[in-house]
Amino acid sequence: MHVSVPNQEKLHKKVVFYEGTDTLYEGYNLCYNSDYGSSDAAVNIGRAARLEKPSSTNVHAYAGVVAPESDGVVGPNKITIIEPTGSQCSIHTDANCTIDATELFLKPDSYAAGDTGSARIGLAAQTLDRSSTAGIVQARLAAPSAPRATDQECNSSTTFTGAIWDNFPLAELRKYPHLGTFLEYDPVFRPEQQIPERAEYTGGHNSVTDTHVASTTLAAIEHNLVLSQDSSATDNDAVAVQFPGPVTISGGKEWAFEVDYDLTTVTDADMESFVGLLEASTLGNAIPYQDAGAYATASDLIGFEIKVDDGNGLDVVYKAGADTVVTHQASAGAPVANTAITVGMYYNGTTIQPYINGTATTVISAADIADVTTDTFPAAIVAYLTMALKGDSGVQDGDDMNIRAFRVAQLA
Repeated sequence: MHVSVPNQEKLHKKVVFYEGTDTLYEGYNLCYNSDYGSSDAAVNIGRAARLEKPSSTNVHAYAGVVAPESDGVVGPNKITIIEPTGSQCSIHTDANCTIDATELFLKPDSYAAGDTGSARIGLAAQTLDRSSTAGIVQARLAAPSAPRATDQECNSSTTFTGAIWDNFPLAELRKYPHLGTFLEYDPVFRPEQQIPERAEYTGGHNSVTDTHVASTTLAAIEHNLVLSQDSSATDNDAVAVQFPGPVTISGGKEWAFEVDYDLTTVTDADMESFVGLLEASTLGNAIPYQDAGAYATASDLIGFEIKVDDGNGLDVVYKAGADTVVTHQASAGAPVANTAITVGMYYNGTTIQPYINGTATTVISAADIADVTTDTFPAAIVAYLTMALKGDSGVQDGDDMNIRAFRVAQLA
């Protein structure tokens, strides 16, 4: 006997109120205004009925997508949404989707789901490339698996920059290593963490040391990785570390890194340092540096450096292979001796935004990244988080680089 089953899906819909002023379209992602009202202590049913555009403060309160019958509605207005219950529906996305493979994520400050973001909300049920022009794709929609407001740790961490890390599902990356590359060390906020294994190089007068300074107050505890150069070091003596966790610099998915560190000496002495992403290398005096402050010939890298004889300026730099290093922004930051400074970058798939102490500096544009004429930007190179310190010709000043905390991430 032949049984005919109609092609249909049971969608759970809900009428809500959109507070914003934008024009909404089918599949747009929305979140609840979870702190609606003048008193957090008061009962307010509006927190279950009033919706906002996704942001770094409401991603834990995902509501669902705009239903077809509310396509084109201009806010503020009453709308209908499809709730994330595991059913298949249309979702607005800017991802290149492959059926049953592309996981979709909620992104702060965007109605479009991406192939990375702060909370995983679905799985593509259609193969369709929306990376050039955002639009709807069929997907099986589900509420985030870890909806606690503090899971992202961006707004509560005293170390890292929310504008960078709101773009990644940190809670899921910690639990599920198969999602991609994720390496983290933050001993103040997550004191149970250990400094990850690493490759390292130390010259004759240099060292790499774990230091642990106990204190009665959590904020004063330091458990740092110290790259140290003795004042008796010879010319071009170097020390470097490189951490596991591959990142495809361009041509891949979004990535980010951030490092919190300080230098014990900040002068115009013959001292140089690098913090950033460097291709996998056998570390040594010539990696990433060689004589006279130049980079090793075949080094692909991007990050932050203090140049030889210019210890007061922190530059944003990148380099492709044997090409000359490009100083994208000179003196983007001003390091101070024995004072923590955070440096980081976020690649959104189009541009790279550097940050120093949580403040955005000059963006590395899509044209910079696509510079194939002179081949100055590292192309689809697999790189690793690297820190290096090196003395150059002349009188050597002793110096330490205290690495306090770091993160690096890229979804697979």
